Amino acid sequence: MSTINDIGIDQIGARLRATRLKRKLSQGDVAAHAGVGRSTLIHLEKGEDVQLSSAQKVAHVLGVHIGVHIGVHIGVKDDQAELSNLLMRHQARSEQVARQQVLHTQHLKLALKFALGDKHAKQLRDDAVKMVALWEREKTCSPYYIAEWRKILKGPLPSVAKRILNLDPAWAPALLQNTPLRVTKL
Repeated sequence: MSTINDIGIDQIGARLRATRLKRKLSQGDVAAHAGVGRSTLIHLEKGEDVQLSSAQKVAHVLGVHIGVHIGVHIGVKDDQAELSNLLMRHQARSEQVARQQVLHTQHLKLALKFALGDKHAKQLRDDAVKMVALWEREKTCSPYYIAEWRKILKGPLPSVAKRILNLDPAWAPALLQNTPLRVTKL
């Protein structure tokens, strides 16, 4: 059995068709012996997407093998570049997690100020409400964040504190990253 090597997916169908024609086999006969529909064989010969298992069945009937190789051998320089890129991505992710933790801590401190009725808490909340109004007026923030922050900032300060402490974990990082609260003054 011969092997089809080093060709793109678009060329496999053409090679299988050429092999079928060379052996003077009809599409119907090959499809029937392979256990696939004739339309599948037509798609395959045109280089269109078909299941790999169907292509392998057709190849087997024609006496050829389709080898699939996953992965590519990369030279030393490319390995080093890939490793360097991977390390940079890990570092960026670590820095992002650290920024999220800082924002989370800052908001926990704010929630504590709101809960305890700190003398600056009301002004912080009022400034945040104005910022959300500015976001809406200038269309500089997602309507989702505007609506969520309006809900969070509404009502007495202890209620605001409770809502900050109970942010949905799925949305908390995004909400805290897009915060109207001045967290840098803590």
